[in-house]
Amino acid sequence: MRRLLCGMAFALAAGSAAADQQRPVRFLLGTGLTFGGDRLVTILYTDGETENLRAGELYAINAGLEFRLADNVSAQATIGYHADSSSYTSEGRVRFRRYPLELIGHFHVDDRWRVGGGLRFVNNIELTGKGVALANVQVDFKNAVGALVEVEYRAARNIGIKVRGVAEEYEAKGAFTGTADANHLGLYVNFYF
Repeated sequence: MRRLLCGMAFALAAGSAAADQQRPVRFLLGTGLTFGGDRLVTILYTDGETENLRAGELYAINAGLEFRLADNVSAQATIGYHADSSSYTSEGRVRFRRYPLELIGHFHVDDRWRVGGGLRFVNNIELTGKGVALANVQVDFKNAVGALVEVEYRAARNIGIKVRGVAEEYEAKGAFTGTADANHLGLYVNFYF
């Protein structure tokens, strides 16, 4: 099984590397780490340790399509999962998650560098906690629209490394009120097929 998976990965990478970078549509998978935003909650464990969850953190994954519109212009449409969670212990677990849809336009400076910007439509934003850690809390937020700017370096024909900044804000709904600044910086790696 391991040999089969390695062979499939090698064939996929070789096929992508051999493919013409100018193809009009390509599939992409990405992952990243983000940092920033307001502190949503501080978890106090019984041993005295604390842990913070922030509105702009921590890990993200996405998948989507890239469209080549001209020699130096492209666009991306992705859907993703962006979350942060506490360490899982017998005392419970707290999680903050959301599902962003991103539409991004890029200008290609040269074969390796491109700059871009776009919109981020964030859906199903929720903070949940179970157990002693946060006494079964459930806070839902309204869907939000944010803006993003990014720079991408193409480390290889099918691998891009992105640094980005996102500006967005989440507004609580239901029994809870208030807003949370979810502005953040991120470092992503995208794989193009």
